Formats: sequence, structure tokens, C-alpha cells
Amino acid sequence: MECVVCHCTDLNACQGGCYWIAEDLCSNCGVILSKTYVQELIDLLKTSGINSKEKVIIELQRLFEEVTHEM
Repeated sequence: MECVVCHCTDLNACQGGCYWIAEDLCSNCGVILSKTYVQELIDLLKTSGINSKEKVIIELQRLFEEVTHEM
């Protein structure tokens, strides 16, 4: 296997180590992508008028449930 983001492999892991969270995505890149995605989503929600912390959390939970239900 090879990570599609950083190209680490079973024999050449990321510095500090990593593990597979998907067939083609290592744990280090998954965390980076998740943090980036969540920040972009929060920014998008704020620009669409959802600007209170509680509303952002509710919308994130709704989207998370929607995405995990599709998996």
C-alpha cells in the first residue's frame, strides 16, 4: 500500500510512524486532511450566516451523521 498524499508505504512509514486508516491513506495525512477540512467547513458555515458556536457544532454533527450514514 501507498498513501496517496505523502506516498509513505509499509516499508517506509512517516517520521514518527503511522498506520493505515484507509486503503490508501495513512493516519498522519488523515489527521492533517481532517483538520483542514473541518476548518474550511467552519469558515464556510460562518460565511453562510451560521456564526454561533452552538449552531456550528449542530451543523457539524448533522453533516458527520450524514457522511457516516453513507459509508
